[in-house]
Amino acid sequence: KDTNTWTITYNLPSLWMDNATYPVALDPIVQARSAIRSIEDVAVAEKNSDLDTFAYNVMYMRVGKDSYYGRMRSFVKFLELPPLTSGDVVTYAALRLVTPANTSTTSMVVSASKVTSSWNSHTNGTSMTWATQPSISSIVEDYQTVTGQGTYYWDVTDIARDWYQTGVNNGIALTAYNESTSDVKKFYSSDNDGSNPLPMLFVYHI
Repeated sequence: KDTNTWTITYNLPSLWMDNATYPVALDPIVQARSAIRSIEDVAVAEKNSDLDTFAYNVMYMRVGKDSYYGRMRSFVKFLELPPLTSGDVVTYAALRLVTPANTSTTSMVVSASKVTSSWNSHTNGTSMTWATQPSISSIVEDYQTVTGQGTYYWDVTDIARDWYQTGVNNGIALTAYNESTSDVKKFYSSDNDGSNPLPMLFVYHI
């Protein structure tokens, strides 16, 4: 972007382009869902989890490891995806999370991966636990180096395409790329006090 214009670059799926009818009209659309009711998220701890820190309705999600809680993972699911028609193609999708001022400032690589089984953040008021967490794909979709307070984006395009193609949306898992490293990152959840950014999914399609 310069002072007067935006430049948008499309990286289109080659298979779609090979079968497209030319000329192709590109109509950029950005959709985002960030209402609390449309987001389900929760963090789980390997040990010593407590309701003040790892309940489904707390302010932060956590990723990493420490000596007390062991490994920590977070899960987020957007329940109301932007509606697409059969002719639409997802060109890019991104997960946005924001870290608070009181997160650690050391560098840690945080991975985003597809969740491959169903889950709920809580059942009858009881939060999901380490023992009841869903399965996670071994394929890392994207990773970001998270330091201190800031806004971070993960490219989840292939995951989002799969949601639309299969109709199965089990969300995204966030884990430390190296779960043996002792460090913890916090992200605002959908249950923060309302004055801070919620998790957000951006879907670009044509």
